[in-house]
Amino acid sequence: MRLDAFMQNNPANMEHAPYAVRCLQEGVWMIEDGTPTKSCSYVVEGADSAALIDTGSECGGDLLALVASLTSKPVKLLVTHGHPDHASFLDRVERFYMSEKDIPLLVSFTPENAAQVQKCVPIDEATRIDLGGVELYTISVPGHSPGSVLFADPWHGYVFSGDAFGSGEGVWLQVPEASNMSEYLIATEHALARLDEIFPERNYVILPGHAYQMFIGVPGYVPNPVNRELLLDMAGLCRKVLCAEITPTAPKETDTAFTNEPVLRVQHGRASAVCI
Repeated sequence: MRLDAFMQNNPANMEHAPYAVRCLQEGVWMIEDGTPTKSCSYVVEGADSAALIDTGSECGGDLLALVASLTSKPVKLLVTHGHPDHASFLDRVERFYMSEKDIPLLVSFTPENAAQVQKCVPIDEATRIDLGGVELYTISVPGHSPGSVLFADPWHGYVFSGDAFGSGEGVWLQVPEASNMSEYLIATEHALARLDEIFPERNYVILPGHAYQMFIGVPGYVPNPVNRELLLDMAGLCRKVLCAEITPTAPKETDTAFTNEPVLRVQHGRASAVCI
């Protein structure tokens, strides 16, 4: 399945506005919130329980009630990283699974989350989330944030990536908490190797944190889905930046968010990044 083609050919269900819902296959749903950045949450159902991966931004709707309408199974909240457009509603859950490296982000962006930190179940590379017949593997990808992770689902063939590689319009490495390019290269190469272990036939589909961006990430509005090819280009981009073999392009207006430093936008193949 090509995610860009699926989204173009399958209009979202707007019965739960401000959320837009798409069933990707039996037991897997994509939920876009109603904010301008259209943060994506995903629901994955197993035989015993379900996972809600990220919660997007609060946008005036009841995400948890929506999830309860999709699955009757008990729900585990998994968080790809601690930015507020992916980790809301923490006050309404008993626990959530996230890398403890991103706990400072929860509090720095949303001070009220200080009261929620005790609910965090720390996860790392050894963590597997068992939903009953469906097991999610955790892959650490420090870069966009110190604790960014992927959740790999070989049963359904999906990888839930949050903002680890961007969503088609480039990964943000200009934010203060981001890793440097050398560290991000190591993380990207590690992710590629782990995904090849989990998916020997390399037949996975990556589901990013802002899926709409795949339609605006390449000049001319050519769809730019996040996939293995883009990850290989991302590793190549990192190498070229480190060897000073790449010419930066003018940053976009949104690239200067969350930093007062001059930023650069770099591109290699289908991958792009914003860095300082």
